[in-house]
Amino acid sequence: MHATRLWSLWQGILSSVSLGFTDRGRQRFIEWVTGLARNVEEHTLTQSLSGLDRVDDGKALEAFAEYGCWNLRLLQWGLARRLDDRPNRTWQGYRVWAGDDTKVHRSSADVWGTCTFHEYTARCPNRASTVRAPNWVVLGAVLPNPDQPADFLPTAGRLYFRRTQLPFAQGTSGPRLPFRTKCALLVELGREHARACGGKTLGVFDGGFALRTVVRPLVRPEDPKQPPIDILTRLRQDARLYAPAPTARQPHQRGPTPTWGPRLAPPRHGGRWPGAWEKGQAFVYGRRREGADKAGGAGGGCSGPTSRSGRWSPRSRATGSGSPG
Repeated sequence: MHATRLWSLWQGILSSVSLGFTDRGRQRFIEWVTGLARNVEEHTLTQSLSGLDRVDDGKALEAFAEYGCWNLRLLQWGLARRLDDRPNRTWQGYRVWAGDDTKVHRSSADVWGTCTFHEYTARCPNRASTVRAPNWVVLGAVLPNPDQPADFLPTAGRLYFRRTQLPFAQGTSGPRLPFRTKCALLVELGREHARACGGKTLGVFDGGFALRTVVRPLVRPEDPKQPPIDILTRLRQDARLYAPAPTARQPHQRGPTPTWGPRLAPPRHGGRWPGAWEKGQAFVYGRRREGADKAGGAGGGCSGPTSRSGRWSPRSRATGSGSPG
């Protein structure tokens, strides 16, 4: 392909995801990303500019990386829309996103946004149990790959601060940034992604976010203009589950209509749920495995009586009464 044609295509791709930048900021963004794409070694500013033979732009690109300003929501909306055009974007009719929190270790207290955290994975005796790190809540599109792990493409992120470690909104004095929990940040990111993509949306997150403050706003939003988001998560082993409440009142029934049905066994005793195990296959831990599934028409205290909970366990590890042999 001719170099001019290739460069025009590359600029078109980057321009479509660079909404929210100023004209000068868009120029620096394209320069930076192009340098990252061409550089196969360390992804530093110097290496990126060296690959483009634009070393003299180092000071300007450093200023952009440190002080650059852009419309964050518009930028993330454009990136989500760009990914929505991919042919393999949907899975079973859903546009799937995944969210989680992650930490990036920093050794200096002067790095903006760092907080102190207890490192639960510090199993090595030479590793500190308390670390400094910016704590990010990240959300991205999940694209299916047949018989392979799905691709995760980050589209948005928010930086989390503890209430006691909120930085100043500007400079070294004045009002501080408002406090928001990681659960509130994930809900905000999930809603923005759903509005950008449209259609049916499925949110995936781990058990750390399977809380009322996350599940209820996503599944049953108070704003009628906000589309509901189905979720896939891992429940706590001791989660309180209930059968759906009766839809009709019984003859001569007194008192209000129940909100919940009879209480069911918790997920750790999923074999006791009514119904038979259904055998099938699933792509788990890097390869396709045989297993069994039992779905309970259950409602949790988070999402309401119309939610459903299920349990998938490989046949070799199935436990609990009523589990397959």
